[in-house]
Amino acid sequence: MRDIVEIHEFFVQGTDTDQTHVLLHISEPSADEENKGYFFALCEIINRDEKVISQVQKMIDEVEANYYDTGSEEKKNAFEQSIEAINRRSHQVLQNSVSKIHLLFGVIENNKIYFASRGPISAHLIYHKGQELRHVNVNQEKKTPLDQIFSSLVEGEIRVDDYFFITTDLVEKYFPLDRVQKILLQKDTKSSSLHIQKTLEQVNSDSSLSGIIIHRPTEENIPRFKKLPKIARSSHSKISNEQNIFANTLSALSKKINAQKSENGIFNPQPKKFLEQDKPKSHILPKNLPRPLIILLNGLSIIIVAFIQIFRVFFTQLFHLFRFLFILCTNRRGERASALHEFRIDIREKIYFLKRLPFLSKILLILCTLSLIAFFISIALSRHHEQEQMIKSNYEQQISEIKNKKDLAESKILYQDTDNAFTILQEAKKILADLQNNPKKNDAELQSLEKEIETSLSALRKETEIQTTLKADIGATFLDAQTQTLIRLDNTLVAFSQNDKSYYFINLDTGNIIQKNHETLPNLFKGNAPKEYDKIVFTIDQNRIAEYTVTTDSLSTKDIVFPLEGVNLQDIFVYNRKLYSLDTNNNQIYRHNQTQTGYDKGTAWITDAGIDIKNASSLTIDGDVYVLQNNGEILKFSAGKKQPFTIAALDPALTSPTQIWTYNDVKNIYILEPKTKRVVVLDKNGTLIKQYTSSNWINPTSMIVDEARSTIYILDSNKIYSFPL
Repeated sequence: MRDIVEIHEFFVQGTDTDQTHVLLHISEPSADEENKGYFFALCEIINRDEKVISQVQKMIDEVEANYYDTGSEEKKNAFEQSIEAINRRSHQVLQNSVSKIHLLFGVIENNKIYFASRGPISAHLIYHKGQELRHVNVNQEKKTPLDQIFSSLVEGEIRVDDYFFITTDLVEKYFPLDRVQKILLQKDTKSSSLHIQKTLEQVNSDSSLSGIIIHRPTEENIPRFKKLPKIARSSHSKISNEQNIFANTLSALSKKINAQKSENGIFNPQPKKFLEQDKPKSHILPKNLPRPLIILLNGLSIIIVAFIQIFRVFFTQLFHLFRFLFILCTNRRGERASALHEFRIDIREKIYFLKRLPFLSKILLILCTLSLIAFFISIALSRHHEQEQMIKSNYEQQISEIKNKKDLAESKILYQDTDNAFTILQEAKKILADLQNNPKKNDAELQSLEKEIETSLSALRKETEIQTTLKADIGATFLDAQTQTLIRLDNTLVAFSQNDKSYYFINLDTGNIIQKNHETLPNLFKGNAPKEYDKIVFTIDQNRIAEYTVTTDSLSTKDIVFPLEGVNLQDIFVYNRKLYSLDTNNNQIYRHNQTQTGYDKGTAWITDAGIDIKNASSLTIDGDVYVLQNNGEILKFSAGKKQPFTIAALDPALTSPTQIWTYNDVKNIYILEPKTKRVVVLDKNGTLIKQYTSSNWINPTSMIVDEARSTIYILDSNKIYSFPL
């Protein structure tokens, strides 16, 4: 059915009409504008100025007219073009120094919302999660750019039964979002708007308070509208003229402007005239001051002089003390004995002086000393308190930043922007780790935030703990087996390693294991079988190969030559009956054609200069060539040229993978990392599909992927496990 949109506004006039002024504007398309959406604007002007109000109203009219009259381009829709146009033409609004202007212009087209804002206009998406309503702040633009009206445009989706809640900055102070959510759960949109307005009317705020609630109702909720308000009709309904909805103050304002406008058509307030300043008069002090005032002034002067004397004596004595300690430590010019003698005499004189002081003087001295001590203690405590407050403030700011990032990540996840959501959550996690050393930390709060972040990250990691099936236990049957690598021959798996003089053939249907000896050709290192499954090509030593033939059930060496010297074969892959060999010593991949005795000299396949694959560990081909590096990087080559390839949103990142595999009839790339005991699945653009891990695995060293049967086989400590994709 057609899209239905409910739009309801609320407005409460502030008690101080000169402090703020609010403009509300909502329009719906006419019949010949059915491809356009609803236009809405919410404007708050701080420090009311009639000229600024007139300019802002003109801006609203121009954006509305441009939006409904302009066609969308390939890269820009009509609303974006309208915003760009108003940015070019409305610089006179920025020149005003009296008023602050907070704006939000937007349109809703079916399930799409576009808006641009300036200043602290709140915009929240309120959405259902289970039986509750949650909210996400979708307007992070709190700055006011100096060179243009709007600095950015926000685009997003509003799903059925979601709400878009826009308010002036102070509304949330008197009516928090959690209350808005409770009201929306209990009432319809119109009743909720009226309830909010009635509540705000009781606040008696100096500032005007206003907002807009936009709702896409479900099909079940539509019948309760009965006769839908015009603003809640389908965008395809036949409406003769464009409708405008304003706040009550807007019509009153229009009358004021028309009544007071000057010849140029815009009301200009007259500057306030300053009163003429009185001539300066000479102030003659009375000859005789009151006696209490004289006593007060004398007391203050005595206290000031006393403190000056105390500081002078204190710092003088401090200087003498340091001088004495210096002579005592260094015995400069042999003065240590003399300094000690003077120190003893000085102590005796001070004791004698204190004993001869009158009782009142002793009391005053003690009080002054205590006052001085209290003064320094108060300074120390004040600084300590400031540091404590600074630490607490920094902690609260970082907690707030973590929560904001978490909310932003949730909104990104909501709109399927997983890459940015992953980056934001990692940033929040880093801040959280830094807070662990904060002495003012709240352990319960940090643990709760860590749990919430890990829950979100876990969903993005796409981790799956799988239940595996043991297909074969080679070690139980052959106690000396030391297998490391798996190769598939149709319905048979072959397990082998450099350190084992036998290789083992496992029938996947029966589970039978057959041991075959290859003592004459030891050191089987890597291997690969073509898709025809008629043979296996093995590497032996650094630059030799051997071939197992299925028809003869035999293993023999094969000829192979390389165009460069000092070859180190790290891996091989058979594709379209051609052998591709990975040479880490020479940073090259060779392509060899098959001959009667083996393979020809081969040609260097990588044509780009400066390619570094000295740390490569594995090779796979699907038409393009993928090289896996020891550090987890994947290099992609097409026709010998390196192509861009990045792994997106993988956590934890690959650090020591050992095997990569794909093919031309396989839709994904599979990577085995023994260190983290996981199989990572990527699409061929590098985007994470899934991660598999199992508590049964100890040291997985090789894998075989059978996408046709939706099964992966893992070789781990002489055991072969399988699990479904």
